[in-house]
Amino acid sequence: MTYKFSIVIPTYLNEDSLFDILKVLIKNSKYINEIIIIDSSKKNNIKNLIESFNNTLIKYNRVKKSFPGKARNIGVKQITSEWVAFLDSKTIPNANWLKFLSNQIKNGYEIIFGSVKYEGITSFQKNIKATSYGNLMHICVPGTAIKKNIFLENLFLEDVLAGEDIIWKQQLVRKKYNIKI
Repeated sequence: MTYKFSIVIPTYLNEDSLFDILKVLIKNSKYINEIIIIDSSKKNNIKNLIESFNNTLIKYNRVKKSFPGKARNIGVKQITSEWVAFLDSKTIPNANWLKFLSNQIKNGYEIIFGSVKYEGITSFQKNIKATSYGNLMHICVPGTAIKKNIFLENLFLEDVLAGEDIIWKQQLVRKKYNIKI
């Protein structure tokens, strides 16, 4: 059985990386029911980008400027799938990401946490990366898949700029769901 996902992507600008993300996702459409874009920007750049794809999988929603947790909550409340997967507008997924998630669900997991390896482009960014993240993979919300009913019982904090993801992950681990890290 192949599982299908609703993908939720909050964005504030970042149309260049969103373009790259959507290209990867559309190539993996057999795993996707819908791609929900929650756009907090005031300009039409993201909306125009979505329209240029002319793809019925992509659903665009403009909201008042929102922190990522609130945007994700808004997006999940709109999905039609049993499973939601998260990306951020600057996180380009691995080409096999959705296939991997589908296979993990077959193993009985209710939540599969994503991971990211940060990259630097400029020498300054590379130095910051080396002193803070190193070359290790880090557990994160982008790349995470979770059953919709579990998520709706464990929403993100909406009024914080950063850290909502840490609190959310800790809350899920404490509740002892069947989690793949």
